[in-house]
Amino acid sequence: MAESLEILQRHIASVEELHSIVRTMKTLSAVAIRQYEKALESLEEYQRTVLYGLSVVLRDRPPEPRGEPPAEGWGIVVFGTDTGLCGRFNEDVTRFALERVAEYPGTLRLMAVGERVCPILEEAGRPAEECMGTPGTVAAITPVVQEALVRLEAWHAAGIGRLALVFNRQLRGEVYRPHFEPILPVDLDRLPHYRRKQWPSRTLPDYTMEGGRLFAALLRQHLFASVFRASTHSLASENASRLRAMQAAERNIDERLQALLSEYRAERQNAITEELLDVVSGFEALKESV
Repeated sequence: MAESLEILQRHIASVEELHSIVRTMKTLSAVAIRQYEKALESLEEYQRTVLYGLSVVLRDRPPEPRGEPPAEGWGIVVFGTDTGLCGRFNEDVTRFALERVAEYPGTLRLMAVGERVCPILEEAGRPAEECMGTPGTVAAITPVVQEALVRLEAWHAAGIGRLALVFNRQLRGEVYRPHFEPILPVDLDRLPHYRRKQWPSRTLPDYTMEGGRLFAALLRQHLFASVFRASTHSLASENASRLRAMQAAERNIDERLQALLSEYRAERQNAITEELLDVVSGFEALKESV
C-alpha cells in the first residue's frame, strides 16, 4: 500500500510539473501574439504610405494592360514554423500552397521559411529550392526578410516575373486560415486613390527624384513590407495555434490531475482504514490474552 501511494505521489508531482510548463507556454504564446499584433499595426501604416507613394508615381503613366498574365515564371514563398506544439500549422499551410501551385503549370520556384515545411514539400514532390529558419522575435524578422528579398531578387533577375506569398493569418472566430497573396506585379487596384482626379488633402503630392528611380525604391519598400507582413502574420498565427493547443493540453492535464488526486485520496483512505483495523485487531487480541 505504501509503495502504491509513493508511485501515485510521483505521478502527481510529474503531472503538476507538466501543468506548470504548459501554463508558462500559454503565457509566452499570449505575450508573443500581442507583440506581433503591435508590429502589424505599425507596419500597416508604413505600407499604406508606400502604396500612396506608388500611386503618385504611377498616376500619369498609361494603364497596365488587362487580360491574361504574362508567360513568366512564378516564385512562391511558403511561411511555416521551425517548432512544434502548434497543431497542424505546417501541414495546413503546405497543403494550401500545393493546391495553389497546381494552378501554375509553368516555371515554378519555391522558397520555405520554416524548416519543418521543407520535408513536407519534398515528400509531396515539390521540394523548396531555399529553406530558411523562422525568426523567434519581432526584432529578428527584419534580417530574415532581408535575406529572403536578396534571394527573391536573384530569382527575378533569372526570369521569375511573378511572386506570391503563402502564409497562415489570424481571422476573427478562427485561429488561422491559409492565405495567398501575390506581390509582383503590383496590383494597381490596391493603390489608394490611383488615378483619382482629386487628392484627399489640400496639399498636392509631388516628387523631385527621377520617376524610375523613385518607383524602384518604393517597389523595394513595398516588397519588404509585404514579406515582413506575411512573416509577422505567420508568427502570430503560429502562437495562436500553440495557445489553443496548450489550452487543450491544460484541460487534459487538469482532468488527469483530478483523477490522480481522487485515486490518491482513495488509496490514502484505504491505508488509514487498514491501519485502524490493525490497531483495533491488536487491541482486541491483547484484551483476550489478558
